[in-house]
Amino acid sequence: MGDDDAMMMDELLGQITYNEMNYEMTIDKDTHYMTELTMYTDMDIEVDGESSNTTQSIDMTVHNFNGVDPIHVPEDVLENATPLEEEGGALPDTSTNNPLLALMGGGLTLAGVALYLRRRQVQHT
Repeated sequence: MGDDDAMMMDELLGQITYNEMNYEMTIDKDTHYMTELTMYTDMDIEVDGESSNTTQSIDMTVHNFNGVDPIHVPEDVLENATPLEEEGGALPDTSTNNPLLALMGGGLTLAGVALYLRRRQVQHT
């Protein structure tokens, strides 16, 4: 993000008041994978002196980790590919996807703000 984007994001987030936020995660104790998530958010969004209340409820189940069908790379891609140098290696078993969940929550919040602004724009035309 550029400086202008970051400032706009800070301004948008400054207009949001979280009234309540609860979440419950179920994590498999053998694999340390999150298998379930239940999240509830209640927030107020204030733009140009007008306020809107939004609630979100998410129930998510995650399964079939690494259960991906075979990936077939075309022969011409294999012939013309150049190898990348390996960096970092594999993630440890204790790694989490919590930053991804935070990003998802932020994305849902921004989507709510965008819908609110669009609704206001349509109402004023």
